[in-house]
Amino acid sequence: MIYEPQADKLNKEIERLLLRYDWNKFYILLKNLQKNGVDIPLLFKNINNLSIKISRMILKNIQLHNINLIFGILKEINRFGIFNKIKFEKNSREIIKSETRYSLIYKCISELFGKISEPFFYFIIKEFPKYIINEFQNDSILYFGDIHPFGIEDNLSILRDFLNGYTMFGLNIRKISDYNNFMEWYDKYKKPSNIQGYYTLEIIRNKQMLGTFPLDLLGNITTISETHLINDSILFRIRQKRDSKNFDFEFPIVSMIVKGGLGPQGKGFAYLTPSNEICEICSDVKENKAYILEYKKVLKRQFINELNNIIDKWNISEVDKEKIIEFLDANIQLNIIDSTQIDYVYNKIDYFFDKIIQNNNQILIDQSFRKKLKQNVQRILLPIEMQDQFMVRMNLIQSGKIGESEVAKLVSLGDVTHYDMLVQRFFFLSLIEFMEREISQK
Repeated sequence: MIYEPQADKLNKEIERLLLRYDWNKFYILLKNLQKNGVDIPLLFKNINNLSIKISRMILKNIQLHNINLIFGILKEINRFGIFNKIKFEKNSREIIKSETRYSLIYKCISELFGKISEPFFYFIIKEFPKYIINEFQNDSILYFGDIHPFGIEDNLSILRDFLNGYTMFGLNIRKISDYNNFMEWYDKYKKPSNIQGYYTLEIIRNKQMLGTFPLDLLGNITTISETHLINDSILFRIRQKRDSKNFDFEFPIVSMIVKGGLGPQGKGFAYLTPSNEICEICSDVKENKAYILEYKKVLKRQFINELNNIIDKWNISEVDKEKIIEFLDANIQLNIIDSTQIDYVYNKIDYFFDKIIQNNNQILIDQSFRKKLKQNVQRILLPIEMQDQFMVRMNLIQSGKIGESEVAKLVSLGDVTHYDMLVQRFFFLSLIEFMEREISQK
């Protein structure tokens, strides 16, 4: 319980930090309040114009630092329940009347920020975009510079265009096309590939390249192409579900771009979004090694587990079994190496098993075992192509071990998955949609 003098003091401190846009100190205050058992939602209920002050702090921190902060700040605001006891003039269902749209946006925000309350959801879809639009209108040149004369609607259109191709967390993402257009192209122009069950689709289009202002403002038109590798049966299942309109907040994998894509050597993965767009994601060239190492870890784990099952049948002690696994784990490193080093590693492992046979003549290591051993060592250590990663995941989908929508969650760069990128992009697009709604109501 907080006594009235204490509450007044806390309210003044909260107002001071909100006025200074100091998120770090504000966050420390929230943690201390929680630690001391203070009812945070009740305390913030008495702060005047809370949604405006929180919105201003978020926007200022984004300006001062980077756009990624929006997710961290909003997640903590939700976790501490700052808006939980605020009464807004309407409820969220009055703002988003389409049940399908409401469900998708609610799930998106829940994915980003955890379990959400109705007031927090309302703040995201109504109060925050309303504040941003007011700020844009009051000081548009601060946000858009010389673009200001085109008007707020055009500036939002520019922001939407930006979301069609940008980089965040070392990952590139771009919109390839709308779903219906992509499927129309596939039906008309797909060609059988040299891999059974797969087709290729080449998309050719003209793109205007920007020139140098003011001499060559229009630039020039160039032809670009990209080639997709598509599993026909998996795409068929995805289309059936999407065309039936019975889909969830999910991002099923549609194809791999094998030429003309964003990533190294023009490769990337393409996903279908809940907004009926086909989007590609891939890492920067400098970051691609992280993908490969993650993939090699999976291959190594699979091999060690498989080998464990084999040596479990051998008549040797548990200590010797552990020694074998530890030796392989230590000697099969995941660095990208050349063929001579691969031979050296394999010969070292082969010699190790020869010594085991000499010490225990009851163990039979035949040519079949040695062949499997060599194949797996090479598979783990040889340079990995992104197409190999794609094919492994498609095989897992076809065998029913994972779903089409799980691939985006399995491909990551550090702690950030393709799924994270797609969810965040959906959030930004929805925020622009909310801002456009505010403009239309003015």
